[in-house]
Amino acid sequence: MPLYKTKGIALNTYKLGEADKIIVLISPERGKIRAVAKGVRKTKSKFGSRLEPFTFIDLMLYEGKNLDIVNQAEIIDSFKEIRADLNKLKYGSVMLELADKVSQENEDSRQVFLLLLNALKELKTSDEKQALLLAIFELKLMSVIGFSPHIDQCAACGVNTKPGNLFSIKYGGLLCAGCIDRDPAAIPLSNESLNRLPEVIKATSHSWKDLDISEKSENDILKLADAFAAYHMDRPIKSSKLLNI
Repeated sequence: MPLYKTKGIALNTYKLGEADKIIVLISPERGKIRAVAKGVRKTKSKFGSRLEPFTFIDLMLYEGKNLDIVNQAEIIDSFKEIRADLNKLKYGSVMLELADKVSQENEDSRQVFLLLLNALKELKTSDEKQALLLAIFELKLMSVIGFSPHIDQCAACGVNTKPGNLFSIKYGGLLCAGCIDRDPAAIPLSNESLNRLPEVIKATSHSWKDLDISEKSENDILKLADAFAAYHMDRPIKSSKLLNI
């Protein structure tokens, strides 16, 4: 079996047999990797806790027919600060689940990988605005896979360049006054949330903390972003249930 080296972030794990685990990772070059870590559940395992979700790892793997096999794993960043903090764990779990859902095997995933890595680095050190960070991550992730929100013109008619404060998940953006009846389920936004939405969409890992936004608008925009992501995933985001939004 060919041996290869890559970096990866552990997204999930599953028990296999009495002592093994299947590790699901995202790699920049190979996309989603499913690999077996043999004996990892034994007390004296050589891997220890190196393959737990959130861990950023330097890996050596044997390429298998269905599942690869972990040969070596060295921690680059354990992100233990996220696992040790309940609030950070909740927001981080949504990030991992979404990265798992959008990544594919044997597919270049540099954009998704870097987006996730940078978001985890920010979450690790941030004690506030965590809802805002997740909202930014979700909206940027959707943009990476081709679903950018329409906020400069009506998402339904595509004509009116002054949309109002109703966001339609169905149409993928803001609706103008003439189209509000086209989606009764459209989400109403406060004036602050509407005004801050363009800044949230454009925010970077360097600028997001400087956004002047109330906690209520953070949560409103997160609710919108989470619904937007779930719609394009065609399934609920299980981890979002922990957020109480």
